[in-house]
Amino acid sequence: VTGVQTCALPILAGIWRLWPLFLVAAGLGVLLRTTRLHDLGGILAAGLGGLMVGTLLAGALVGGSGGWFDGFGPLGCMPVDGEAFPARTGTLRSAGSAVVDVTVECGDATVATGPGDGWSVVGRSADGAAPRVEAGAGGLSIRGPVGSDDPFGGVRWAHLDVVAPAVVDAYVLTVKAGSLSATAGDGLGRVTATVDAGSLLVDLAAAGGLTSVSATVNAGAASFVLPDASIHGSLTVNAG
Repeated sequence: VTGVQTCALPILAGIWRLWPLFLVAAGLGVLLRTTRLHDLGGILAAGLGGLMVGTLLAGALVGGSGGWFDGFGPLGCMPVDGEAFPARTGTLRSAGSAVVDVTVECGDATVATGPGDGWSVVGRSADGAAPRVEAGAGGLSIRGPVGSDDPFGGVRWAHLDVVAPAVVDAYVLTVKAGSLSATAGDGLGRVTATVDAGSLLVDLAAAGGLTSVSATVNAGAASFVLPDASIHGSLTVNAG
């Protein structure tokens, strides 16, 4: 079963970042309490709260089947037809010290490892738009495609299957509205992850050289399978 979605309201995926405006609204309420605009602060706080709660509920109700935060995967995405985009391939000459950076802005992705120093990106996207891929001596960066029919340059839904060299040094994984699952080879040493309204699963059981794992989760979910090794890192969770 293959699901295809496109970002209808991608800005809502980061609505949680507006929490400081509650403080602004409270301050306005104090400053204006002796004027005819004394209700303005309360109205702003209530309106922003309703928008944030509505966004979270929308994410929980659209897609996902394994729990509350599973629904955040397709937050702001709506079903459309998708097309295969042209495959991208290449090699990482300094794979042992390279960083693989994958960002899912709308849709889903898998990251797996392969032999040698080759990499590839295949999959489908709305309108067949190609993902943004940058490869160099420092590593590989992959982001979802920008919609060709969007005058504001908004991101489009995409399903990405990424194969990276097993000997890369680090993963940088970001989920903004969707889901990402990744596996790692023995050579991986570091993982940094950020989840903003989405879900992440990283299987690091084979990464015997892993030393550091750090993750920040905002209105989402993240799971890590760790190897039998001494590892340090940090985990920050905000509504997730």
